[in-house]
Amino acid sequence: MDRWIITVQVCPHSTGRGQEADQASVGERRQTVIVEAGDIESALSQAKLYLAGVRTNPMVWKAFVSSVCQGAGEI
Repeated sequence: MDRWIITVQVCPHSTGRGQEADQASVGERRQTVIVEAGDIESALSQAKLYLAGVRTNPMVWKAFVSSVCQGAGEI
């Protein structure tokens, strides 16, 4: 198994309260998770699961994977 660094971008709905307040309601704009996977397909499957969880927040307008790379990191 290799370690994969997955970066996702999370964008909030606009509420009129300001960008900082809106972003705070969905967490950091750039979120990084490290997973163990045997290949990129498995890493992408885990990224999709992570996104499915992020998207359960009703304040999330869109969330998408911005990068997947093989590398070292802490799990």
